[in-house]
Amino acid sequence: MNNLFKALVILLATCTPALALPILDIEKTTNGPTNSNPTVPDYDNEDTAGGAGVPVLTPGSVVTWTYKLTNIGDVPFSFSLLVITDDNGTPGNAADDLTTTGGQITFLSVQTGDADNLLEPGEVWLYRVSGVVQNVAGYENAATVATPNAPGTQGDSDLSHYATPRAVPLPATFALFAIGGAAACLARRRNRKR
Repeated sequence: MNNLFKALVILLATCTPALALPILDIEKTTNGPTNSNPTVPDYDNEDTAGGAGVPVLTPGSVVTWTYKLTNIGDVPFSFSLLVITDDNGTPGNAADDLTTTGGQITFLSVQTGDADNLLEPGEVWLYRVSGVVQNVAGYENAATVATPNAPGTQGDSDLSHYATPRAVPLPATFALFAIGGAAACLARRRNRKR
C-alpha cells in the first residue's frame, strides 16, 4: 500500500501542471535637481519619512519620480496590461492621480530584458513622471502596479517621500535683541528730528 501511495503521488506530480504565479513588484524613488541631501535616493532609503535618502527639494522646483517594475512571478505581461498609479500625495482623492493609462506616467526604458513589449519573468522596466515640489515640510505618495484586465495578478505598492527646507526659528534672545535694537533706532531718529 505504501508503494501504491508513492506511485500515485509521482503520477499526480508529473501530470498536474504547475500553478501560474503572476506577481509584480514596484519600487519607487524620488529626486530632483535641487536635492540638497548628500545621500542619493535608491528606491529603498526614502520609503519612510525619516529615511536616509529622502531628498530635500526646493518648493516650486521639479521633482521626478521613477518607478522600477519587476516581474517576480512566472507569467509574462504585455505592455498594455500593466497599470501604474501614483496617488500624487492625496490617497483619498483619485481625481489627481498620476497613471500610465492617463499618460502622465510614461515608459522610460528596459533595465533588464529583451524589449519585446512583454514584461517576462525576471525583467525590469522603468517608468517616470515629473511634478512640482509642494511647499510642505514633508510629502508622501504611493505608487501601485496592477493588471485590471488580468485578474489574479498579485500587484504591489511602494511609498516614497521628499522634504523641503524648513525655516530655522531664531532664538528668543535674538528676537528680543532685534526688537530692542529697532526700538532704540526709532527713538534716535525721533530725537534727531527735534
